[in-house]
Amino acid sequence: GDQFLEDPRDTPLLVFVNTRSGSQQGPILKTQLGRLLNPIQIWDLADGGPEKVLKSFSVFTRLRLLVCGGDGTVSWIISTLDKMKLDRWPPIAILPLGTGNDLA
Repeated sequence: GDQFLEDPRDTPLLVFVNTRSGSQQGPILKTQLGRLLNPIQIWDLADGGPEKVLKSFSVFTRLRLLVCGGDGTVSWIISTLDKMKLDRWPPIAILPLGTGNDLA
C-alpha cells in the first residue's frame, strides 16, 4: 500500500460519513468534503458497511480515519476495526453529526 504514495511521510485519510445521522448534516458535509478530497477517500455508510473499505485502506501504515456521525456510527467503525484484528489501529477523529451524542 505505502508504495503507491508519492511521499512515504504522507498520511492517507479515510472519511466515513453517515448521511442518515440525526441532524441530516451528513449530505452537506459529504458534498463539502468531496471538494477537498479524492472521492475514493469518502465513504457514505448509507451505501454499505465499512468492512471492505477499511480492509482496502488498512494497507497504509500511516492511515488516519475521520468518522462523521453519531454514537452508533462511531461504535460501528470501532467494532469493525476490532473484528479486523489489526496489529495497529489508525488514529480516529470524530465529527459528531447525531442528535444525542454521548461519545461522538
